[in-house]
Amino acid sequence: MKGFTAVVTDPVGMHSRPAVVVVNAANCFQSQILIKYNGKQADVKSIMNLISLGIPTHVEIEVECVGEDEELACETIRKTLIHEGIIEVAKDRISSAGIDNTFKKEVL
Repeated sequence: MKGFTAVVTDPVGMHSRPAVVVVNAANCFQSQILIKYNGKQADVKSIMNLISLGIPTHVEIEVECVGEDEELACETIRKTLIHEGIIEVAKDRISSAGIDNTFKKEVL
């Protein structure tokens, strides 16, 4: 399992335009990709599931990838969310190794 925690910085939160880009990126991978927010989780490969989380701005989300291409999937989703202006990464975690590393926040 690979994953990261991030802060949503888009003033509108997770809305349909960037969500479509994220869903399209997620569908390139075989791994299961989940976003967790406020005790709920959504399959990132489904636009309806992702939007139904109602993720606002200035909240922390968790992204989790599990599967044979999890490392590439996780990195691609992270870069896509940053490129679309949705997040700043708070920290990276490698759950399988129990390691928690602090990331420098990326500025676009």
